[in-house]
Amino acid sequence: KRFHTLLAMILELVNEINTGGEGGASAVGFTLDSLTKLSETKAFDNKTTVLKYLVKVIRKTDKDVLKFREDIKSVVLAKGVVMERLLASAKQLCEDSRVVTEAAKDDGDDYRKFLKDPPTPKYKSRDMKAQRASVKELREMVTFLPVKDVPIGQMD
Repeated sequence: KRFHTLLAMILELVNEINTGGEGGASAVGFTLDSLTKLSETKAFDNKTTVLKYLVKVIRKTDKDVLKFREDIKSVVLAKGVVMERLLASAKQLCEDSRVVTEAAKDDGDDYRKFLKDPPTPKYKSRDMKAQRASVKELREMVTFLPVKDVPIGQMD
């Protein structure tokens, strides 16, 4: 909310500057890279920057807007993320998920067969240990995914 208010105030101020307060054609938006110009452009007195003037106006009208950083903490955390690497990782995760799903289905089929026709007790114990190890390995492979995003294989 605060960040949205800040952007609206910037747009209103820039439109005021561009139209000279005459109410002419106004911009409906701006690019984020144009925000750097606020610190480069001088205000009406040719001493103060538009950015400093904007901060003065905000301090007088709505100081809470200056706390907008609290609303965009995730943006600061994401500043070092390289999108190409992120997309490649997501693609790899999807492929890994597919492999895990197939393995889980195959292991599930084997386990269901085992339950229908259990072998001798000695073999049963060894097979159960192998099944548990397999299930544990699969769980470890997908623990980075939220439960709702883990694909489930078809059951019989």
